[in-house]
Amino acid sequence: MKVSFLDKEFDKSIKDEIFFKLDQVFDRQKWILSENVMEFEKELATYMRVPYAVGVASGTDAIILSLLSSGITRGDKVITTSFCHNAIINGIVNVGAIPVLVDIEPQTFGMDPADTLLTCRRNKGIKAILVAHLYGHCAKMTDLLSVAKKANLFVVDNAVQALGAEYEGKEAGTMGDIGVLSFSPSKTLSAMGDAGMVVTKNEELYKICDSLRRHGQSSKKYYHDRIGINSRLDEIQAAVLRVKLKYYEHLIAKRIQNAVDYNILFNEAKLLDEVSLPTSMSNCRHIYSHYVIRVKERDSLRRFLSEEGIETFTPYPIPIHKQECMKSFGYGPFPIAEMVAREVLSIPVHTSLTWSEQEYVVLKIKEFYDRRSK
Repeated sequence: MKVSFLDKEFDKSIKDEIFFKLDQVFDRQKWILSENVMEFEKELATYMRVPYAVGVASGTDAIILSLLSSGITRGDKVITTSFCHNAIINGIVNVGAIPVLVDIEPQTFGMDPADTLLTCRRNKGIKAILVAHLYGHCAKMTDLLSVAKKANLFVVDNAVQALGAEYEGKEAGTMGDIGVLSFSPSKTLSAMGDAGMVVTKNEELYKICDSLRRHGQSSKKYYHDRIGINSRLDEIQAAVLRVKLKYYEHLIAKRIQNAVDYNILFNEAKLLDEVSLPTSMSNCRHIYSHYVIRVKERDSLRRFLSEEGIETFTPYPIPIHKQECMKSFGYGPFPIAEMVAREVLSIPVHTSLTWSEQEYVVLKIKEFYDRRSK
């Protein structure tokens, strides 16, 4: 049996709707910051229960614009996680700021609040905290926001993997001063290429981000109030995302059900000594952008599953402080991030996944460990 990691069927099921929208875009011949972008911004803001949304070219650009809007400048420090996609670090460094890393806690894979507090006390010049919610589950925001308040930090709420996730009834991406989203093709709400969004409840930050994405232009064309960048969500991507947003809650619900089914199957297979299942805190809504297990002999298991036709993914096998581009900073060790990086394995959880495919995945994982025990 072949089990795909990515959903190759859902997009096909809405192909006619998407192409109808794309035909409209072609007929209008307005490609940038036109009707679909404006409507998608409104629709997503409504979904997230915030007043303002700014469509940009990518999730990385959303990070850059969010930091620029706060006044972060060269030499300022931004505290963030040691276990994430390097796009976060690229965003920080590309505004001239210095990333300061902390370890994670092993349940949610979010920033460890205690280590964050200690690191803030030890470092002068930290101006912002960039919190990332990994795999569809929120970090421990009550504690992290408390740290940010004590240290007077600007809060960037990175929900690129967590659109629709909630923490104590609040949407991921809306709990800080500003939030960032990505709609790259691997995301549950995905464009046909790169796309991103900045969201906020602050009108002034909204106006700054709107200007920054258009070369710092004011409301009057060719009049520029600040130095900006070119990062505009285009009409094609916005049109696609408007179609998909209508189905997003359905996509999440199916992923949540698949996660429940996996939990049952792993329990029935008596694999809990070999496989650590994803944590879902009682005050959170986990949307399972990834269903990430922790296992020993991860790389050997992944090779075995590949030979059996099962596609998997390892997010992220190298923690940030061990990346070649970060070695000069001299950060680390971060023992939890390093341990988790050796053990995490994301298995298929997408909307079109069938029960029989899930059974097959768990059966093959059991087969791997049964062979090891003999």
